[in-house]
Formats: sequence, structure tokens, C-alpha cells
Amino acid sequence: MDGNGMPKALEDNRQRPFELANGDSIAFLNFSGDAGRREILVKDRYSNFWILDHDLKQLWKGQGQTGHYPFPYDLDGDGRDELAIGYALWDHTGRQLWSRDRELKDHADGLALGNFSGDTQAEPRMYAWGSDEGFLVFDKRGTIVKHVRIGHAQTASVGKYLPDRTGLQLMCVNFWKNPGIVTLFDHDGNLLAQEEPIHSGSPMLPVNWRGDGQEFVLLSANAREGGMIDGRLRRVVLFPDDGHPDLTASVLNVTGDARDEVIVWDQERVWIYTQDRPFAGKKIYAPVRNPEYNESNYRTVVSLPGWADVSAKASAR
Repeated sequence: MDGNGMPKALEDNRQRPFELANGDSIAFLNFSGDAGRREILVKDRYSNFWILDHDLKQLWKGQGQTGHYPFPYDLDGDGRDELAIGYALWDHTGRQLWSRDRELKDHADGLALGNFSGDTQAEPRMYAWGSDEGFLVFDKRGTIVKHVRIGHAQTASVGKYLPDRTGLQLMCVNFWKNPGIVTLFDHDGNLLAQEEPIHSGSPMLPVNWRGDGQEFVLLSANAREGGMIDGRLRRVVLFPDDGHPDLTASVLNVTGDARDEVIVWDQERVWIYTQDRPFAGKKIYAPVRNPEYNESNYRTVVSLPGWADVSAKASAR
């Protein structure tokens, strides 16, 4: 006890509260209805989050099983984001619309919100990769419409991995206890494929490598165990054994033709891989993805279909 009869640990926490706060992530949101995302979310791991305006004044705060990284999405079309965080949905005023936090025991490693069905009239859904909870699909009112226990599910992405199927597909990889098991779902949560192409975790980043509407997923840049896989979980692009770094990798369009490059690096070197020939065709696949200002190791990358007219770009130059 201190001189005022207060437990010393509690007094220390009041004097130095941030010593107990594990700063976990930051995300930009649109809660004001402005053209851009100017509000800021900061959170700890895994209980609290705070919403700040662009002057860093606190607007409101929330609590729950917050998981790793939120997903902002304008669910009701009013020009303001709703916030999916953990297994809950909040509106821009700080009102919790629904929550399943108390029912689900392990935290959400990844989240996505959207209509991935291919039917423009279909309702958006919320998808969660919930660690040992596996994979979950919620309707917009919070009802669990699918719960598939596939192991410790994380690092997911959404893309056009099977061009012959309607809608988009959702891919994830397992980690703790059962690492390396890759699972592909359709937009309804039906399991389409499952394999173990690599015995470890992976960021599972979508790659628009060919520009023809078929996206691949990057496992890693390792020449022996890495490469890219397609929607049938086959290894379809391999990296040469040329001495490149393979500690980690990212996917970005850096040359400007809508196709992706793969950037690989370690503590000392950065290499960039691109295609060995120009794109041939009149239209090139140009997917729309999460904004890079909301980059995170834990975010679910959503790659929405899009096409660009190559001939129009060429004539404009």
C-alpha cells in the first residue's frame, strides 16, 4: 500500500498507464462522411480501441475481443464506414450494432466485409478467420451462417482464384498446431480445396501476375518451398535459385501496367521480380485492393475485380 491506502500496483498503473498497453495496430477510417478516411483507430491487444479525429482528439472508444486488425466498410451506403473489429460491428457514432465476442473463445486473426458473390443484389457479409475458432461467415445482422473448424486459421485473402466460378474465393493458411494447411472457400463458406503446400505460415497475398483475370497467391520467395499457387492449390510460379533474399516478401504494382511485382528482402538486400515480357492484349486485369495506408501484417487483403483498357492508356501517352 502507498501512503493513501491504495495498492501500489494500481497507483503505478495510474501514473504510467501505457506500460500495460500493448500498442497493436492503427487504421484509417471514414466516420465523418468526408471524401477520404481521416479518422484514426488505435487498439491494444486484445481488449480496447480508441477512435480519434484528424486532430488526434478522441471521439469515442470501444471494448471487446478486438482481434488483430479491423476492417472498415460502408455497409449501409451512407458514405460512412461501419467498423468490423473482433466479432462485432460498430457504426460511426460508436454504437455497437451487434457482437458475438462472448460466444467465440479465440480472437479473430483476420476480417473481411463485402459482397463477394458476384451478384450485385446480394447482401454483404462479414468473414472472420478466428484462430482456433476456424472460419466464420456472418450475415450483416451478426447471425453466424457458417462455422468451419479447419484449425488455427489466419492470414487470409480474397481474390479471383478460380476464374471459372462465379464470385470471389477466400484463401487462408493455418498456423499454431497445424501450420501450412491452406484452405480455399467460396463466398458462401463452402470448402473448395485444402492442401499443405508449405509447412509454415504465409501472408497469402493475392498476385495479379498475368493480367488475364486469374490471380495467384504468394506463399514465399523461397526457391524450393515457396512460389505462387493457384485456386486449385497447385504451385504454378516458382522463383529461380539465383541467390535472392527470401526472408520476407510483399506484392505491389510498381511498374504501372496493372500486373503485380513481387518485392523480396532481408536485412541487407531488396530484390524485385517482374514479368519477362510486356502484356499482350486489349484489356488487362486491374483489381482494386485495400488502400496501402491500412497496411498490416494481419489485414485481410481483398482484391476486387477490375479491368483496364490497355489501348486507351497507350493512345493517351
